[in-house]
Amino acid sequence: MRSTFEAVIAIGAACFLLPAIPLASATSPGTDEAGQQPYQGNTVPGDEGKGALPCAHARIQAESLPGLRAAASAADDGETDVLNYHLDIEILPEYEGGVVTAVAVRGTSTIDTRAKLDGLSRFVVDLKGNMLVENVSGDIASWTRNEGEDALAIQLDRLYAAGEVFSISVTYSGYPESDGYGAFLWWMREDDLIVATLSQPFYARNWWPCKDALDDKATMEMHITVPEGMVAVSNGLELGAERLWDGRIRWGWAENYPMIPYLASIAAGPYQRYDLEFYTGPESDTTMPVSCYLYPDHWDFDAGTPYAEYQAGCDEMTQMLDTFSSLYGPYPFLEEKYGVVETGGAGGLAASMEHQTISSMTQVAWYSDIMAHELAHQWWGDEVTCQTWEDIWLNEGFASYSEALYREFGSGNDTDAYWDRMNERNPADPDAQVYRTTADTVNDIFSLNDVYNKGAWVLHMLRHVMGDESFFKALEDYRETYRHDSVTTEEFTRAFSESYGQDLSWFVDEWVMRPGSPDYVWRYETRRASGRTWLIVSISQVQDTRGYGLFTMPIDLYIETEQGSQTVRLWNDAWRSRYAIPLDGQPLFVALDQDQGIADHNWILGRTVTWSNAPLGTPPDLDAYLSIAPPGTNDGTHGLPPGTVTGVHAASGSVVRLE
Repeated sequence: MRSTFEAVIAIGAACFLLPAIPLASATSPGTDEAGQQPYQGNTVPGDEGKGALPCAHARIQAESLPGLRAAASAADDGETDVLNYHLDIEILPEYEGGVVTAVAVRGTSTIDTRAKLDGLSRFVVDLKGNMLVENVSGDIASWTRNEGEDALAIQLDRLYAAGEVFSISVTYSGYPESDGYGAFLWWMREDDLIVATLSQPFYARNWWPCKDALDDKATMEMHITVPEGMVAVSNGLELGAERLWDGRIRWGWAENYPMIPYLASIAAGPYQRYDLEFYTGPESDTTMPVSCYLYPDHWDFDAGTPYAEYQAGCDEMTQMLDTFSSLYGPYPFLEEKYGVVETGGAGGLAASMEHQTISSMTQVAWYSDIMAHELAHQWWGDEVTCQTWEDIWLNEGFASYSEALYREFGSGNDTDAYWDRMNERNPADPDAQVYRTTADTVNDIFSLNDVYNKGAWVLHMLRHVMGDESFFKALEDYRETYRHDSVTTEEFTRAFSESYGQDLSWFVDEWVMRPGSPDYVWRYETRRASGRTWLIVSISQVQDTRGYGLFTMPIDLYIETEQGSQTVRLWNDAWRSRYAIPLDGQPLFVALDQDQGIADHNWILGRTVTWSNAPLGTPPDLDAYLSIAPPGTNDGTHGLPPGTVTGVHAASGSVVRLE
């Protein structure tokens, strides 16, 4: 039997004693012997040799988590726009013999909402069915909730016209269920209570009433009351900590930038804070706070600083901020902060998570790639957010690719480090489809192979197709268009195409929207024609034997002769293509899709690239063919994309496409 408790919620400087409320009716089934909700799947495989997978999401792919909800949020109605949340919540541990046996919450969520259509009469709030609703107030006539349902149906006090604002407050209590990647979790660390939330994809409703939808961002103020000795960390700016009459502490936080509900976060424990500063511009004296909230056993109390390895992990964050700001534009939440809080370890969250302005980290020391991953999410995932879970690669592919970019640009121009990370991110199954065809389970959404790894390779390939200048300019334009908004893959494609000045839907269609990868079989030989040496190259695609369609891609051919080396780009859009490439000498080394001739530096995610020594069967009258190939504007048949101006006459020394 659960114990009762007395909850004290402070409003302003005053404290009000609420009556003792039995929570037995809100008890969740299936607790373990200590009263803790059993956490599903706390062991994860390594990510490129690390002990945990990169975000809140990548777990053993075959694992099926219970209680997952396939449908969109009940509140995802398209009829309302939430403007602001005000959540006042208390963490209420329960004890037996001085030992924590359960953790309850009690609070009030006030939701300010604008109608998006005339005649709005109804609003739906998401809250897990095991949580007890004590009261609903505000601009309402009535409310109903069927037993076990994860939503409250609220009848408004009148019909609201488009643009009008109404406010609803839901007071609730109970024992939040752990689900998915945590949702709401508590554990003991060296006799200290730690509480943390991780709500992605649709578990914000497990611990607070909200409109748990992907396409509705709102500002938020959160006040968290915790027992004495606990620090409560959340999104945005700290408003201060109020000590209540009995020693409890009420922490205040304000997120003034729009935020998706799944990014709202609580981490509470005996944290030690290590503070840094980030200069907001290369010539600016303005700084933004950067904070690390660390477990006390990672803190040197004599020195007043973290132990060396944890300090090094924290210190690197300012370098990461510099790097991503130079690549992506200013950090999205400069008026607030960036920080990380430790939430891993035995019993803790088994995944890191990009909560807005405050990432929850399973690890801080020796974790540079994933620290960079979560920071990159502040741009790609938090500021610009996928509009549906099917579009999740727009969050996770971007953050995963950012790991390689940080390795490349974080300490100069280290291209070897970039290639190392891209090879670590090489998907085991390159044929998998990036775009999700179903979002029925967490595993459907967050596939390490399909979304993280192949999603990162999509951006790697797109960068090469577009070139660095155009690619990073398109990122800038895309971000500007969808800043603090949600976006679909179609909108991403349109934004990149408009920025580039050429349609890129062919690329997204073949690499994101459908499964498959190319298999290339190629061969070459040299011929003399028109008074010079020509390299005749044949490229065939053979993935049709595995049931996949034709791929259109530019393919680099690296050539070394005694006079030096060159890279020629061949536009490949047919099952079989042949090209004639003028050389200044006999080829010493030729490689297909190998940057600078390095075997594992590839720009295309092909399943196989096979060299064949079969005869080419080159046209017998090569001289005649070359003599009639006209110079001028390329029509897409002479080795480069349509619209490229190039000479293809033999005398010009340009690539000629033979078929």
